Amino acid sequence: MRQFKNKKEGFKALKKQIIILSIPLTLIICVFVYIISFADPAVNKTSNVNVLPFTATLLLGVFAYSIYRSNRRQKVLFDSYTLTIDEESITREQYNTPTIRFLIADIRKIIKTGKGAFVIQNNKSKDYIVISTDIEDKQELEKLLGKICEFTMSTTKPIVAYLMFPLVIFVLGLMAIVYISDNKILVGISGPLLTAFMLWSFVSIQKNKNFDKKTKRSSYLSFILILSVIGITIFKLMQS
Repeated sequence: MRQFKNKKEGFKALKKQIIILSIPLTLIICVFVYIISFADPAVNKTSNVNVLPFTATLLLGVFAYSIYRSNRRQKVLFDSYTLTIDEESITREQYNTPTIRFLIADIRKIIKTGKGAFVIQNNKSKDYIVISTDIEDKQELEKLLGKICEFTMSTTKPIVAYLMFPLVIFVLGLMAIVYISDNKILVGISGPLLTAFMLWSFVSIQKNKNFDKKTKRSSYLSFILILSVIGITIFKLMQS
């Protein structure tokens, strides 16, 4: 049996990636809130301009604190990552996260990325094990994995990486239509689409064993937004 853990210094790169992703997402959401606040004709524009600096500061403060908390949680998860390989199985364990165990006989694919990370998939579930580029004793690990099956090389980013920002803008656009527009056709299309997407996201998070329990619990808060979208959609569609 052989165990591998992430390098302690490897979290610095992950922390940098989190910040790089968070900054543009924060700016997009702030712009969205700004547009929403000025789009309603019933809202006093002068008053909005006066409170905008306070609102922007509050939002940025909330996001900065969220990023700080997220980094602390991710560091605990990163440091607790343990990959165990024995003669029969590969097991990934992580703090407060469901354990993933694959029998070696069931492994159907091992993907190696251009940066040296690995993704292990089996033929009995949709679960997968992700191995960071910052894993210890990487050469030894690669030899052990190479004995299980031939690597599938991947030099491109996952399609999700390319769709992240367009998807955020699309979802925010649907929200803007639901909360601002009085066009029943647009609201009637956007409301169900937005609700379906949020429900799909919730189910995906709950089923994915690579999300920790805190993230899974936090995802239940999305039902507040889901109920809000459903309520506003029904209200606007029933208006004469």
